[in-house]
Amino acid sequence: FFFLMIRRPPRSTQSRSSAASDVYKRQVHGEKGKMKAVLLAAVLCVMVFSAQASQERFNRWANEKGLLALENIPANWTNCGSDSDIFRVSSVELDRAPRRGVNVTVFVNGTMTVAQSIAGFHINCKVNNIPIWSQDIDQPGDVAAGAPFSAIYGSFFPSFTPPGKFQVDISVFNTDNQTLSCSELVFTL
Repeated sequence: FFFLMIRRPPRSTQSRSSAASDVYKRQVHGEKGKMKAVLLAAVLCVMVFSAQASQERFNRWANEKGLLALENIPANWTNCGSDSDIFRVSSVELDRAPRRGVNVTVFVNGTMTVAQSIAGFHINCKVNNIPIWSQDIDQPGDVAAGAPFSAIYGSFFPSFTPPGKFQVDISVFNTDNQTLSCSELVFTL
């Protein structure tokens, strides 16, 4: 016994010339599929940019409400120098909370009690009381007595930064290599 299968034309076509009609329909459907893919890609781009704009709007709103500080937030710091320091530190601020994958700028602000020729500042960093990094930063300039001064330093925290308690000592020094102040910044990642 032989079984013979006969392909029936689609129900939407009434004539035997449906093969040409099927090819046409597949071409139109293929073009519609491409158009749908382009439209989907455009929608995804809009969603990504909208999400970024929404995050920025949220950050501004949270900053206004005091829930999220984005600029010059006070840091947990202490004076590791003495009351007779020539550079009197009044505040240590950060431009954002330290976390992995971001660049954080530190501002050590104060007043110079005696006119000085500043050479820069020295940074020592410890994680969980283990020294990991030390660097001298050039920031030359003459500062008059009673004038405000800020030591400014930016640092990037890579995503592989180890967790722990960070202790950063920042010492300002003059051209005679005399230490003018010492501030200790403490934070946890």
